[in-house]
Amino acid sequence: MKPVIRAKKGAALLDSLPAGAVVLDRNGHAWQQGGIYRFWGEQHGYWYRSYGDDSEVTAREIADLAPFTVLHPRKDQP
Repeated sequence: MKPVIRAKKGAALLDSLPAGAVVLDRNGHAWQQGGIYRFWGEQHGYWYRSYGDDSEVTAREIADLAPFTVLHPRKDQP
């Protein structure tokens, strides 16, 4: 069974995933974390839709699309 991220702590849990992680939102859209940055000592990531949308959004911006199903924790993991 794939891990599921719920809405209550969605943004924090999305931010905790490593760069390259892929998740599905409640609508079945895939999102990939494009990179990680640190702000005030906390890890944050930029997220992109998998089908070519070039706009980057933060985990807080997509948290309303929870629950998320984690497909791949990282690109290099099967």
